[in-house]
Amino acid sequence: MNLENKVVVVTGGSAGLGEQICYEAAKRGAIVVTCARRTNLIGKVKEQCMELSGKEAYAFQLDVANPESVARLLEKISEKVGKIDVFVNNAGYGIFQEFTEMDPAVIRNMFEVNVLGMMVLTQQVAIQMAEQKHGHIINVASIAGKIATPKTAVYSATKFAVLGFSNALRLELKPLGINVTTVNPGPIETAFFDQADPSGSYLSSVGSLVLEPNKLAQTIVKAMIHPKREINRPYILGAAAKLYTLFPAIGDLYGRNDVQQKIGVETHEKSMACYCWYFTDFSDRFICGCKQYDCSDQFWLHNDSIATDLSHYWFCFVRRIDFAAGFHKRNVPPKKRTKAIEKRALRLSFE
Repeated sequence: MNLENKVVVVTGGSAGLGEQICYEAAKRGAIVVTCARRTNLIGKVKEQCMELSGKEAYAFQLDVANPESVARLLEKISEKVGKIDVFVNNAGYGIFQEFTEMDPAVIRNMFEVNVLGMMVLTQQVAIQMAEQKHGHIINVASIAGKIATPKTAVYSATKFAVLGFSNALRLELKPLGINVTTVNPGPIETAFFDQADPSGSYLSSVGSLVLEPNKLAQTIVKAMIHPKREINRPYILGAAAKLYTLFPAIGDLYGRNDVQQKIGVETHEKSMACYCWYFTDFSDRFICGCKQYDCSDQFWLHNDSIATDLSHYWFCFVRRIDFAAGFHKRNVPPKKRTKAIEKRALRLSFE
């Protein structure tokens, strides 16, 4: 679908990924509608979109958790803009904290914003798209909806819900000419973590896995033109999510806080040796590979900051397969390389 003169609505469009999606859509000639609670910021995004597209752009205030705000938004879009061609559910937030320490009000609000409000808004948009017999709904979830880690119990639960909702919705709306895409990003370098992780330890710990919002936005906008079922970024975490689905017990073992505290370096290395031997018969090689890739034991034993151990564990496992197979020496494109690693992991697991 050509985005020229198409109406693209983006929630959570005041900053970060949502802001960049607005800009990328505007560059392709779309009529952009940005929505968020902070009216001062969406006004600036609107002006920039007008400059990029040379067309009218719109900015409307929206509180996703407030049904009255949702109703007002849809009314304004209908009156001032017209029919929606692409709708991006990007609004949401997260707080990474031990579940037993979380305020019940925070838990409830996170579900109202990330799940319930998103569903109510999507329902109304889907009804309109069904009448016009075309449309595209893009729900921004998270890789946390596929790989859960400590201190993300509530946030991961909301994103698991978004994925389940989107997968069922896709089947319902496809016969009506409406596409549904889910976006499952890893950590993105945005203000999201100012609230989710004020200490800043999360982003510093994941290092090279951090995504640039403008590049991810380009990928999402390309999917508006050529619809996809889902987008997983970075590729290596997408592969890790599939491996986690296949071998959840192993992932749970290394994701547990008590294991991270008590396991110790020597036990960790022995456990990894047994694990790698079970799948590959190359335990020594993989242990060396782990050291070669600087996967220090402190990453596995770290417990004070936001726990990224599980995601990093699968990241290491995928890279070890990559190392053993020699994919890293062949200049294979990332997407093909990921597919090759997945196939090898499956084959080795059943040997």
